Amino acid sequence: MGKMFCVMGSVQRTRPDGYVQISETPTFYLSANVQGILDEEHACRVAFHVIAPNRIPASSETVKNTYANPVATITTQTTDGETVIISAMAVLL
Repeated sequence: MGKMFCVMGSVQRTRPDGYVQISETPTFYLSANVQGILDEEHACRVAFHVIAPNRIPASSETVKNTYANPVATITTQTTDGETVIISAMAVLL
């Protein structure tokens, strides 16, 4: 059957006026055999495309990209001052 990764994720948007909107994705699974995933960090990077395929505005700049096993986070800042934080957690089953 091969390696499977259990993935959970969320997107947090914070407007300049302080309003915060958080969206969480349902838990899903990634197969290392199908996606060619090497480890938990790589699974998180693949998961970003599932969690927020179009949620990072083109007018944004990545200000922080971190990985602390098993959670990866991308933080971006839009030109209008909105902060978008995308997080993914992947666990090898």
